This record gives sequence, structure tokens and C-alpha cells, in this order.
Amino acid sequence: MRQKYFRVIFWILLLTLPFQSAGFIDCTGLAEFESDDNGSDTGDSGSGAGLLYVLDNSNDAVYVFEDIENLSGDQDPVRTLSGDDTLIEDPKAIAIDPAGDILYVLDASEDAVLVFTQASELDGNEIVTKTLPIDGNPQSMTYDRDNDRLYVSDVANESILIWEDVRSIADGTFSNRSFDIGFIASDILIDELNQVLYIGDPDFKAVQVYEQPEQKSGEINPDRSIIKFIVNEDDPDDIEEFESIKTLAVDALDNILFVVDAQTERMDVFENASFLDGELEPDRQVLGGSTRITDDLKKLLFLDDKLYGAISDDEIAIWEDADTLEGNTAPTRVVKVNSATRIIDFDVDL
Repeated sequence: MRQKYFRVIFWILLLTLPFQSAGFIDCTGLAEFESDDNGSDTGDSGSGAGLLYVLDNSNDAVYVFEDIENLSGDQDPVRTLSGDDTLIEDPKAIAIDPAGDILYVLDASEDAVLVFTQASELDGNEIVTKTLPIDGNPQSMTYDRDNDRLYVSDVANESILIWEDVRSIADGTFSNRSFDIGFIASDILIDELNQVLYIGDPDFKAVQVYEQPEQKSGEINPDRSIIKFIVNEDDPDDIEEFESIKTLAVDALDNILFVVDAQTERMDVFENASFLDGELEPDRQVLGGSTRITDDLKKLLFLDDKLYGAISDDEIAIWEDADTLEGNTAPTRVVKVNSATRIIDFDVDL
């Protein structure tokens, strides 16, 4: 009887083994993974996937919103970072490091970059994790997510400050390197794929292009200049130029640069951006009342074929299929930040 019992157990194990090895028995967790746009497997982060961080200069606060893919209409933040312990007093810009879950806040009152870890969980009067001091007057900031490199414009010294390996850098560390540009930057933007730094130059009415900016130091001239030059066919003396470059965005993969001119209230779109030089016409323009692009627009961001814009003191607009934007195209949706008084910057963690 005992031998018959063991024979039954043996055949049960033998028959179920192929199904186990083929993965037919334990299928739990298979639905937790999906392929992202690059074809790699990513875990499902749940209903809160896609975070929007909004910087309010008037209230000295950072508002956090979840599920950005579906945000629309009036919205209250799910979390708010503010208070004396944050040291946020006169914020100018923010940047998010999704890989390290780190939030960077550029603050002119503290003359420093304020660093907050566990960014996705920040709420209330959180103590700043560390500060990166600046000897100057910081104005704008851009973060290279691929290479963990932070760039800050210093308008007092008309220079660009660079921190390498900023994710693990020690508290109180000044910039590793800097280079002088000789003008006050209206905005700075890193193309991390092509390693190009775009800088708005209001004096020269151009977007200045710096190749391999992480290697530059001292007084540096731009490698190229993008100068808008549109001649009116009916009046050759009537030339449309950049008047007041407000903010920049780039689709690095398709090499497309978006430039918002506050004075002319339009967005110019340039293809093959990292190769452009000299006077030229944009490939497309986005302008008109439906676009909501006015001199109130303060920040532009391209991410995952969407264009995000801070179009007013309390609104973020989202355009789908950003690479094909042209003419008087309205935003796909608009998020009204109910708590905001003066939005000056934002960033997105998808």
C-alpha cells in the first residue's frame, strides 16, 4: 500500500513538471509588467502613475499631482511641499530626477539648489535633504537625466554652472565647473541625447547652441546660433525675428526645437535643431487665440510626444502629438491648479 501511494505521488509530480517549467502554473504578477515606448519592461506603478510637479513662486510651494495622463480641468494637488524647513523662499525653477526620486528646487533667496529625496512622497514642511550653494544670482535650471548632470544659469556672472553626479554629491558642494556666456540667459535647456545646451539670448535675438557643454569652461563662444529670419514677401524690409525668447523645449529623439517668443505670442518649431546655424525660417509656427500662447506663458516641456506649457499663473496646458503642431491649434486639455497664485515652472515624472 505504501509503495502504491508513492507511485501515485511520483506520477503526479512527473506530469505537472512540464507545465510548471513552461510557466502555466504560477501566472501571478504577469499583468504587473508592460512595455514602455522604448520596448523595455516596466512595473505598473498603479493609479498614481505620472506625477506633475508645479512650482508656485508666490506661495513658495511645490504642488504634486498624480495620474498626469488623465488630468484635466480644476484640480487640487494631492500633496504640497512648503514651509520654513523646506528653505523655499524665492524659488525660480525645479527639476525632477525620476531615477533617483529626487526633486531639485532653485532658490534665489538661498542662492542654492535645494535637494529633496523621496520626491514622490514629499508633503508638508519637509526638511531639505541638502543644499548646493551658488555664488551669484541663479535664474534658470535644466537637468540631464541620462547623465545625472545639473545646469544652472547665473545672471549675475552671465555664466552656466555645472554639477556632475549630482544625485550622490555631498551637501554644500559648489558647482564642479562653469563657463561664461557673456549675456543674461532667458532660458536654458539640455538635449541629453545629442549633448547640446540651448540658451535663449535676448541681446542677440537668438538661441545659442553649445555642443558638449559638460566639457566647457572659461569664456566660451557658442558653437552655433539659431536666428529666426522671416522676410515678408510683400515688404522685404519687414523681417520677423525673435523679439523676446521666453522658454525652450526639445524633442531630442526627433531633433526638434520649440521656441516660445513672448512678445510675438507664438511658438516657432525648428527641425534638425542640433545642426542649425545662422538666419533661417522655422519649419512651422503655432500661433493664434486658440493656442493660449501669450506673453503669460512661462515654461515649455516636451516629453513622450506631448508638449506641456505653463500658459498662465494657474494653468498647465497639454498638447498631444506635439511634433505635428502647427497653426492655431488649441491644447488637448488644460489643468487648472486651484492652489496656485503664480506658476513659474513645472516638471513631469512619467
